[in-house]
Amino acid sequence: MINTLEKTHLQILDDTARLYPNKPLFWLPKTKPEPGKAVEEWVPLTRRKFHWHVLLAKKFYAERFATMGVPAGSVVGLWLSGNYHTDLIHALGVAAAGCVPQLFSLYYSHSEVVFELLISSEAKALVIDSTLVSDISGCPVPIIDVAESKVSSVLDFTSEPGSSHLGDQGELVEPLQSPDFSFGDDKDKVAIVHHTSGSTGKIPKLIPWTHKWLTSVYSKFKEAWAPGPDYATQDVYVRLGNFNHCAVWYEYLGCVLYGGCMIMPSTLSFSTEELLNMIKCCGLNRLCQYSMMMQPALERAQREPEFFQTLKGMRTIMYGGTSLAPEMELWAHESGLNMANIFASSECGLLMISSPGPIPSLFKPLSNISYRFVPARDFEDDDGSNREGLELLELVILPDSPDFPTSQHLLDPNDGLFYTGDFFERTTYQGGGERFIFRGRKNDWIKCAMGQICDAKAIEDAVRQYCADLISDCVVVGQNRRGPALLIETKAGKMMDGGEFQKLVVRRLEEFNRNRFPHERVSDPHLVLVVESGVLPRTASKGNIRRKSAEEQFKRRLDEAFICVSPVKHHFLS
Repeated sequence: MINTLEKTHLQILDDTARLYPNKPLFWLPKTKPEPGKAVEEWVPLTRRKFHWHVLLAKKFYAERFATMGVPAGSVVGLWLSGNYHTDLIHALGVAAAGCVPQLFSLYYSHSEVVFELLISSEAKALVIDSTLVSDISGCPVPIIDVAESKVSSVLDFTSEPGSSHLGDQGELVEPLQSPDFSFGDDKDKVAIVHHTSGSTGKIPKLIPWTHKWLTSVYSKFKEAWAPGPDYATQDVYVRLGNFNHCAVWYEYLGCVLYGGCMIMPSTLSFSTEELLNMIKCCGLNRLCQYSMMMQPALERAQREPEFFQTLKGMRTIMYGGTSLAPEMELWAHESGLNMANIFASSECGLLMISSPGPIPSLFKPLSNISYRFVPARDFEDDDGSNREGLELLELVILPDSPDFPTSQHLLDPNDGLFYTGDFFERTTYQGGGERFIFRGRKNDWIKCAMGQICDAKAIEDAVRQYCADLISDCVVVGQNRRGPALLIETKAGKMMDGGEFQKLVVRRLEEFNRNRFPHERVSDPHLVLVVESGVLPRTASKGNIRRKSAEEQFKRRLDEAFICVSPVKHHFLS
């Protein structure tokens, strides 16, 4: 294995293209996917060919940066779809050209947020695809349009590396990583900039990944993503998410380092038919999906013994973001499927993995992190206090951990530690080993179905600000769902017929929603539920609305509301 502690991600790509040039790194759909239709065939993209494409991108961006006067080491934003391997190539090309990619997907639907984050990072340029991003007036930095570059025209699976890419002995003539880079001297320099998945205050926070921090991803991948023996055949994964978000970078880096490859599906919520096609055509053997997208495959496995046996042949079935529906999760673990629930954070990456066996989601911290569990702070349960007889513990990452966040803005101002905001209950495992059960996040935050976090209190404060004349009280719910919903007690005489009240609330929240991610918005009138005055459950001590109890009390109405928004139940049901 490559010595990861002294290599950058570009150097590792250089090495894998030189040592295993013909080994697939990606499987790409043979033809452009059609909406609603399962992909049937894929073609391999080898490590050498992928490296060549990144080299072409490097040359393009190096020329543009020189022309624009962008200094080496500058942050450069990329606001691309994130759904194609070419988006990854552009990001790697920017890095190889000596700059630091700051990644935005189309999930950032308002340019004001992107522009503020560019200013925060002191970025010097922004790369966009003008066919996807049009509202760029007022951009604080110069713009590069990938649609006008020569790079995109050659990024297809039929093009071959030119003879100048290889030397007489098959070696790489030009590496991606600058020969001036010294890992020992430059390891604390920022390599990539990501962002938190929830907005604290007005905008997300920056998550800078240094070259040293990235080595923690390398060391944790094998334990979390590729457990088990060293197989004779390649580990084959399916793309987990968006290339401009953290999780897929973990997946990509692990595939580069450990010899795996990644299938590009038609969509992240691919059908079970496409899943079978991936197994047949590409040899998929490690299924990894967000929990809400895995549910259809498990339901089919319950109905069809042959499909169940297909899933049972997987080396691992990994899920994350949130837990599966409890009854489905219990069945999947008891049935003998090789299930693994991965627990991660945007700031630290992979942190915990569930233990194998019939009991689901008993988490164990990964061996390469430094942590402690401390009594939960700022936690108030349904009865208005901590649960009697249950000690809730918060996971805290310590400064000597290799995945410790590098930005001071992410750390506790009092002790300098990183408090994850995730609460656990300590329990025992087979043979007396210590394990942890996830019990939720701090009271003011909810966790959505794709693993993003949402500041429920910020929404409630906005409702109270913009709708003070309409409501007497409110609570935001939506744990493990596609996004938040709003339960409102109205003031006397303020209710309107025909859904007009709900529409008015949504209109008044438009200004607040502009700078929020889609999963942080209450923007559909169906998700504004009016309840009778005084019926929302409250704590006995302070009279605060009990968020979890309110969600349970109105579960049926919430289910019906989310059905109106999205008829595909797996996209919203907890």
